[in-house]
Amino acid sequence: MTKNFLHYMLSTLGCLLLLLAGQAFAQSDSGASDVDLTELSLETLMSIQVVTASREEQALFKTASAVYVITSEDIRRSAATSIPDILRTVPGVNVAQINANTWAVTVRGFNQRFSSKLLVLKDGMTIYTPTFSGVYWDIRDTLIEDVDRIEIIRGPGGALWGANAVNGIINIITKNAADTQGGLVAASGGTESGSVAGRWGGTVGDDLAYRIWAEGELHDASVHDDGSRGQDEWESLKGGIRADLSPTDDDRVTFIADFFTGHVGQNTWIPSPNAPGSLYLDEYESPYWGGNMLLRWEHDFSKDVDLAMQVFFDTVELKRRFKPGIYGPSQKAREATYTLDFDSQLSFPLGSRHDVIVGFGYRSIWDSFDGDPYWVLTMSPSHLQRSIFSAFIQDTIALWEDQWSLILGCKVEHNDYTGFEVQPSARLLWTPNDRHTVWAAVSRAVRTPSRVERDALYMRQPAMEVANMGLSPAAAAFASMGGLRSLLALGTATGGFGMGGQASIPVVPELQGSGDFVSEELIALELGYRMQPADEFSLDVAGFVNFYEKLMTMEANNLVLGPGYALLGVKTTNDRKGVGYGVEVSAKWNATDWWRLEAAYSFLEVDSWVNTVGRNLLPQFETEQSPQHSASLQSSMDLPHNIELDLIGRYTSELDGLDIGDIMEMDARLAWTPYENLEIALIGRNLLHDHHAEYKDRIVYLGDSQIERSVLAKVTWRF
Repeated sequence: MTKNFLHYMLSTLGCLLLLLAGQAFAQSDSGASDVDLTELSLETLMSIQVVTASREEQALFKTASAVYVITSEDIRRSAATSIPDILRTVPGVNVAQINANTWAVTVRGFNQRFSSKLLVLKDGMTIYTPTFSGVYWDIRDTLIEDVDRIEIIRGPGGALWGANAVNGIINIITKNAADTQGGLVAASGGTESGSVAGRWGGTVGDDLAYRIWAEGELHDASVHDDGSRGQDEWESLKGGIRADLSPTDDDRVTFIADFFTGHVGQNTWIPSPNAPGSLYLDEYESPYWGGNMLLRWEHDFSKDVDLAMQVFFDTVELKRRFKPGIYGPSQKAREATYTLDFDSQLSFPLGSRHDVIVGFGYRSIWDSFDGDPYWVLTMSPSHLQRSIFSAFIQDTIALWEDQWSLILGCKVEHNDYTGFEVQPSARLLWTPNDRHTVWAAVSRAVRTPSRVERDALYMRQPAMEVANMGLSPAAAAFASMGGLRSLLALGTATGGFGMGGQASIPVVPELQGSGDFVSEELIALELGYRMQPADEFSLDVAGFVNFYEKLMTMEANNLVLGPGYALLGVKTTNDRKGVGYGVEVSAKWNATDWWRLEAAYSFLEVDSWVNTVGRNLLPQFETEQSPQHSASLQSSMDLPHNIELDLIGRYTSELDGLDIGDIMEMDARLAWTPYENLEIALIGRNLLHDHHAEYKDRIVYLGDSQIERSVLAKVTWRF
């Protein structure tokens, strides 16, 4: 009753704020913000340039892809404090916070902590970890005041960007140094987090602009389902430098160098040393550090011919250790990954109807896994270098009176795991006038194997536990894998794993990567429509059908009976197929010159099935971890006396595979600008509930956590 009453009161308060704000504005317009919100829609839809869809600048409105752009103004007024939270209102994107330092982010389904079918870029650098083909979002965060825009491509982009751009691409683009001149200081503090950030931008002569920045953050731990406090608090320090040089009218050079370091805590379920098949909630800590450097050169040979080349180096090192406890001394491990990448492209016209882009690239990845003899994850080999060679071509063909265009593209890659991969795409674009765009596409994309899927030797636990349980290290550890947690909870081995009948003994799985694991494949059909019937209103609709082949699953290899337990051999296979389909809608309406509304809705259905009945342990593993329905509504108002009010409501339907109900939440931001360069903001997140669960990690099984309501005050000073 108390929660329902609070939910009702806060919802009513939000409605009253809207009405009172409207009445206040109607009575007085003196001192209102100088920003005219009606101008933002035109900029966003009609004029803004995007680069991710075609690897060169083009108008968003005339793009033959499902594209959504979050501008720097959208970010400032979003009430978000991290990149994943900024993405929550994008149609087709599912964001779920697992605990205080971990997120699951995906596009068009298959959500998990390391969403492998999503390519994430930052200023052209790939930032996913090749160990799991996912992103450490806590490590890869950046100063949000420096973000110029975030471009989100929903749908495959492998024809231009290569493997892992299966269901979508997220490209985080930071501002040119020339646009961040002067100083900035931002400080925030609240119930769950606090931060301090500083930035300075300057020039050297007329051709070179630069900025340096740094930010430190502290985050409180989450709470568990039983109300106890978790051990997932985290702290981070990050910073960097960017320089943009224009030595001539035809040349542009960009240099970026970033660093990051921090410390995160974590709770995870591991096998109990006292009873085979049962789980024990333990904690470990993970300090990390890393950095990257990028150098990009762009040259215009003429108005229509340009060349771009870039090289970047990226490194991440993570250390993990369980704290001393029932397993005896602390167990430690180290994971280090290094990436060197070169990329180039040339754009030129071919005749009067063809605009061509060609490019090639090379990437070298080498890693190192070291640890105590009984650590959780071991690779074989423990040190590995692998290479990826790639080349692509795209031709945009003008068909008829500049209204019809055909875009044909293909990328060919060669990697050390699966050899050659070919990813073609064909897109058709119709723009009858400046107010309407229709597009359709058919594409093929692949998701190449991660290091874990091919080379994970086994998952192990400390020696004391192994001795007490009488199990091999691998058998003991994989019992903590969340995908099999429900099986372990039953404490039985069923006939589906080759025993015949049923035995009332614990099942302890043992996982090994498979050298036979190959790339997952996708064939996608897409259709989209954009319209802007009036300057004040715009609508974007996209639909898709995805056909998946060779999806990852875990196969029961054999079952061996031991003293008081059964050892289940498990390996990764491609023995699963799937189909996904959905619709995504977004609309923007500038109700007045001081009030803007944005709405988004997504419908998603993903089903999968296995080819070999009875041997696959996770037939619906990823497909039941994304909501079927999601929606958001944002209200942005410029009120009198330099006050801004932003309200964001969001809804996601239940996650059947994780036993999580539907979620309705609201965020709010109230900001005051007493002076031109000073902003004071009060931010509330998850205001409708004390706490709620959004996701449960079922791979490296983390303790179930609740995301709490939070209130934050922030001061930003520009000088």
